[in-house]
Amino acid sequence: MPLSRSFQWRDPLYKDNNTDVAKYADYHDMDGFPTPLSITRLHNDEMQRQLYIYKVHYNQGLPADFWDINAVAQKIKK
Repeated sequence: MPLSRSFQWRDPLYKDNNTDVAKYADYHDMDGFPTPLSITRLHNDEMQRQLYIYKVHYNQGLPADFWDINAVAQKIKK
């Protein structure tokens, strides 16, 4: 499983290189899939945000109209 993901890009204004990193930790099996329960995002080695996941469901049943835009619009109008 990946422990981190990094991306470097050049700032067009200041002409310096920036690095964005996502660190994944605390993997647990959820519905048969290894899932990181802690995700930390860094920008130039400074922490920007941390996410803590406590509940995950994969392959859950969705209603037939879940992707229908008209059905969603009707639910919002109620």
